[in-house]
Amino acid sequence: MSNAASAEKDRQMDQRLHDEFFSEEGKAKRKKNIHRFFWIALALVIVLAFVNWGVVTGFGNVKITRTTITGPDGVPLSALVYIPSNATDETPAPAIMCTHGNAGNARNHESWAVEFARRGFVVMSIDQYGAGDSGQYLDSWALNEAAMVYVADAYYNVLASMRNVDASKIIPAGHSMGCCTAKAMAVKHNTLGVINASGMGMSFYGKELSEAWSKYTGNVLTTNGDVESPAEKFIADTMKAAPALEGRAGYSGGDIELDKLYGSFESGNAFYATRDYQRIHEAAFVNQGAIEKLIWFAQETVGQANVPNYIEASNQIWMYKDYVGLAGILCFGALICAIALMLIEGVPAFSSVKQPLPRNLGLRGKGFAISAICGIIFPWIVLKTGTFGILTPKNKNAIRAGFNLTYANVAFFTIIGLSVLGVLTFILFCCIDGKKHKMTASDLGMTAYGEKKVTFSYIWKTILVATATLAISFGLILLQETITGTDFYAWFFGFKSIPLFKIPYFLPYICIWVPCFVLSNLGNNIERRLPTTGVEWKDTLRAIVINVILAEFTLVLIIALKWHFQSVGSAADTSFLLNFNADTQRLWGMPAGMAVGVGGSTYLFRKTGNLWLSAILMGTVACLTCVLFGQLRV
Repeated sequence: MSNAASAEKDRQMDQRLHDEFFSEEGKAKRKKNIHRFFWIALALVIVLAFVNWGVVTGFGNVKITRTTITGPDGVPLSALVYIPSNATDETPAPAIMCTHGNAGNARNHESWAVEFARRGFVVMSIDQYGAGDSGQYLDSWALNEAAMVYVADAYYNVLASMRNVDASKIIPAGHSMGCCTAKAMAVKHNTLGVINASGMGMSFYGKELSEAWSKYTGNVLTTNGDVESPAEKFIADTMKAAPALEGRAGYSGGDIELDKLYGSFESGNAFYATRDYQRIHEAAFVNQGAIEKLIWFAQETVGQANVPNYIEASNQIWMYKDYVGLAGILCFGALICAIALMLIEGVPAFSSVKQPLPRNLGLRGKGFAISAICGIIFPWIVLKTGTFGILTPKNKNAIRAGFNLTYANVAFFTIIGLSVLGVLTFILFCCIDGKKHKMTASDLGMTAYGEKKVTFSYIWKTILVATATLAISFGLILLQETITGTDFYAWFFGFKSIPLFKIPYFLPYICIWVPCFVLSNLGNNIERRLPTTGVEWKDTLRAIVINVILAEFTLVLIIALKWHFQSVGSAADTSFLLNFNADTQRLWGMPAGMAVGVGGSTYLFRKTGNLWLSAILMGTVACLTCVLFGQLRV
């Protein structure tokens, strides 16, 4: 098709959409489609929430509750408790106490909780202070030994006092920095055993606890991923942080051997150090081999006869809640869009924030090809340079100190870098097709219908719609958590309700992320808007797919390649193409978050013609999914 014919087809589609927007028939059709979209999205979310709950709880065999206690200075502290039906006052059950690492939260351990609870263990997973639903850092209660141990110890006592828990059979289980806390609980309460997954040495907790740990004689499991460190280094680190090995059968001095049991479970002094095949640090939660070892160790520690529902450690179902959770995340993103459209159609005061889809002025020919290629290359440039030096090893600690979300800043500064580079292709568009068609602010979806200038009242009403949508959406997530005890969570990301007292800490990140999404929307919905197919739903679906691919492809490819090459120990991991200044392994929620944010913003823009709404609403949603969940410690 010639350029002239394509332009004429675009003009005809623009006119048709404009006419349908104002006709009674068009209004009725739009309202019907919005209602249909809402009910389908809501039905899918409800079904997936039920299935997710079913996997996590064995369809009601496990009850999940959130318990809160008050710490120093009135700080609220939170924990999730998974109670299987076999745990009663008459038949108290063994228990696992999970402590997460830096930038984690209680939900990280849900895969562990699924497996232990279905075997009859009571599981408690705590939110360390500043994490999850627990309160923030306070000047009088900083990140130190006393605070970390206080939270764990307070909850250990809560767990031990539960009448349906056998207090003599509690096993602390930690990941990363949480291993320090788990070890501290082991020595303070002389537990039967302790689980350390990718743990740290006890020097973090000072001389007294380090010395106590060095004398600990209970059962010990310590496991790392083989991608984390070479076997020699893991052995050396384990020896340095090992508890008492003398007196354990099979140990005669010198370095330990991996995958060899020293001592015995019958004697209560088993020691086992192992490496998990093809596992990075955080994958302790999503690696079947790692979880199999945790289950084996816990069941042997309490004794198979004392496991209420003994199941072979290789028999695992936790991965299904992640697949369902991912589907739930995507469907919930669609529901957020549907709620916004329902508010716009149903509340007269909000109706003015919508308008016909602006003119199709997107880049054509070579211009579009350049824009698409840049969309693929820009993420590599941002990660390669560490957002132009901000995230390099030299500066990242300073950034973490200034922005307290630690690992979350990798995603945060990645989106900033992408937006800065995205301006370059938008300038290209302005100088070519934008100039040719005498582009105005209304063509960008930045003004109310019929107006030529951006007005504060238009943006303000849009903010109200976005705020109301977010309140309803996250209210639904809170309702889901209240009813089912869980939320949509997959691997290291997802949706969860937001504690009201934490919202002020989120706002600075959201207020920067949203302008980045304004620039992103200019690129996705204006600059890279393709010629029409002549069918509206095809145009919309094609736009969503292309925008998501361009936003995701390079990020997913880099993460997958880094994982693969590190897993097989390939030198390609250190090649120029795959050697980055940004910590790519800690872009945890960004692929799913950007899929929801970019896909949702594309859909909303095409249904409302309002660039501000798609940027403010879906930019906030993307921020919450990419940065704040699974990586939050403020």
